[in-house]
Amino acid sequence: MLHIFDNLRLVTKLYIVGLTVLILASSSTVVSLFDTKQDMLKGRIEEMRAITYVVRGFAENLQKQVDAGQKTRDEAIKEFANRIHSMIYDDGLGYILAATSDGILVNTPNPKLIGENWMDKDFGGKKLIREMRDVAQRGGGFIEYQFPRPGATVLAPKIVYVTGFPAWNIFFGTGSYVDDINQQFEQAVWRVAAELVPRHSDFDSLGAACG
Repeated sequence: MLHIFDNLRLVTKLYIVGLTVLILASSSTVVSLFDTKQDMLKGRIEEMRAITYVVRGFAENLQKQVDAGQKTRDEAIKEFANRIHSMIYDDGLGYILAATSDGILVNTPNPKLIGENWMDKDFGGKKLIREMRDVAQRGGGFIEYQFPRPGATVLAPKIVYVTGFPAWNIFFGTGSYVDDINQQFEQAVWRVAAELVPRHSDFDSLGAACG
């Protein structure tokens, strides 16, 4: 193979070397973009994890009052539900979804839905409440699913971080749409591709000269 390369004209060698460098450079850039996307997703998940820890802190403090005889368990859960119902953020897109291990909604942005059983309700092809319960029982984590943005019908990618509070037999989580991260990644890839096109045409011209 090396003998074949040695026998090529200089301009052909330059073309091959230059094209190889271009391919390696573009591959490295794409890998870097993927890494950046993953870092953005991890940052989003950490934000949601922090919110669920705050919510868990509410539950723990209320349970201490139950243990001290200051409240009944039902009173504590009711106060907990009232507190988290007011936790709306991200222009209304962020909220706390809570349910019992049987799938009964404890909190959702729409008060009319509280008390309904959503254990097998479909969320873009996924039984989200059931999966949230299972993940919470394993110690917590995040779930990816599809759900339309408010006022839209097209499914959008979303992630939710969930944890549980076994003392009350409930779990809760908060979610975030991630289509903005996907869009930023796609735009960055297109920018890289656009920058490579002129370089590629230069090598095509060189390749023609080699012929």
